[in-house]
Amino acid sequence: MGTFKNKLNILVIDDDLTICHNIKKQLSLLGHSVYTKNRGDSGLTFFIQNANILDLAIIDIHLPIKNGLDICHEVRMCNIETPIIILTQETSSEIAVSAFDIGANDFMRKPFDINELKARIESTLRYKKHISESIIKTKRLTIDLNRRSTVIRRKKINLRRKEFDLLVFFVRNKDKVLTRDQLLSSVWSFDDEPYQNTVDAHISILRKKLNDNPQQVIETIFGVGYRFRG
Repeated sequence: MGTFKNKLNILVIDDDLTICHNIKKQLSLLGHSVYTKNRGDSGLTFFIQNANILDLAIIDIHLPIKNGLDICHEVRMCNIETPIIILTQETSSEIAVSAFDIGANDFMRKPFDINELKARIESTLRYKKHISESIIKTKRLTIDLNRRSTVIRRKKINLRRKEFDLLVFFVRNKDKVLTRDQLLSSVWSFDDEPYQNTVDAHISILRKKLNDNPQQVIETIFGVGYRFRG
């Protein structure tokens, strides 16, 4: 796991104390910090409260109070993107499908070899790093370039093609004053044959969808153009 930063923060939620001990011991030898929880409810609370520092979570399905699939689902509903590896003794493929459907990144059956777990962690984080390069974030927005999706304060908003392209250009040029001509030449191609008021019309729509009132995100610079504050 030397591909990543020297120290990872990893959460393990499993009611099997032996498994928690072994995972913590082996990963700690690599210099990582491992937090363990043995109940689903306390594990979920810890996960949500510490999501900003956690690099990965390893969660068993069968847990007291709240099961691992419910934890994964609730974490994703909170728009928390921390990678999750699900553990289970179940052999049914339907369990694996359910885990992936609700946002798990990987799935391992018990019993497992600790070296396989290490390899799965490295693979999961490598993929996460690749995906993160296509994610743009501001204080309010999360933009996924691959999926062409936009989330504002944990709520997904639907943008048309040019609205999305315009927003991405604004975010990439945050705090810069952009003229209408700059926006037209960068977002609209010559084949689009945009009208003179195209930029103003799209910004008006974008402001409404971003709930930008009074113009706190996209600021009008009178006589010049616009500036994205985001």
